[in-house]
Amino acid sequence: MGHASWRQTRAITADVTRYVDEMQKYAPPGAPRPKNLSALLSNSLIALFGYRVSHWLFLNGHKRMARLCRS
Repeated sequence: MGHASWRQTRAITADVTRYVDEMQKYAPPGAPRPKNLSALLSNSLIALFGYRVSHWLFLNGHKRMARLCRS
């Protein structure tokens, strides 16, 4: 399964877990672990998913749509 597949593109759970783990490093001791939904709706993960969708579009021959998605 290559990086041009839709399944690879939409698999964002590892990114959410990595993001939450990184956020936890900077949280005060005893702070509750952030929810996955709040991480998923963060600006950085929204930007990452937008990039992945535009990359998928580009690799599958939809170059104009990829440019629109990136802007």
